[in-house]
Amino acid sequence: MTVQGHENLPQKGPFLVVANHSSIFDGGIIGVAMRLPIYIMVKKEAFERPIMGFILRKILTFPVDRNKADPKAIKTALKVLIDGKILGIFPEGTRNLKGLVKPFKPGAIRFAVKQNVPVVPAFIWNSHLLTPNGSSLLRPVKMKVEFGALVDVPAMIKEGKREDEIQQLVYERVCELGEKVAGYSVKDQNPDVEVAENQ
Repeated sequence: MTVQGHENLPQKGPFLVVANHSSIFDGGIIGVAMRLPIYIMVKKEAFERPIMGFILRKILTFPVDRNKADPKAIKTALKVLIDGKILGIFPEGTRNLKGLVKPFKPGAIRFAVKQNVPVVPAFIWNSHLLTPNGSSLLRPVKMKVEFGALVDVPAMIKEGKREDEIQQLVYERVCELGEKVAGYSVKDQNPDVEVAENQ
């Protein structure tokens, strides 16, 4: 795995890292690439798997229920930023097993807007090939993580930008990073058509 764009990362929090999501290992990949402690929001189902759950409880992750409003997860995420730490999220809401980027869920970057903190866009390339469809074993694959230029959310709020406008900008930045790394457009033009997910 190669990592580029470390110069775009602030030396300390609070800030939000927003990345695409193609693998169950993306949280760990971002954590390794960051070289800084980062708290990752992970679907609660992952904590229910014996081995994965054990690992997740030993690192800086916390569960979120994606099927309904989750006050505990929201409170935890906000506390991470209030405490001056770094929060990582995957705003697509679920993995894209094609390695592309789905539109972000509404309100996906609300934590940054609510706490008035900047956002660092990131793109993880090729992680969907770690466990390709039909495989239950990890496969060796070349990957790259690229961190983009910081999005100054506080400045945008002062300019009168709405949350949805800021979120769209962050989405475009993530996709631009993806196109730079992959060499083609990574926007998922058919987000409702998904390959079967390997469980």
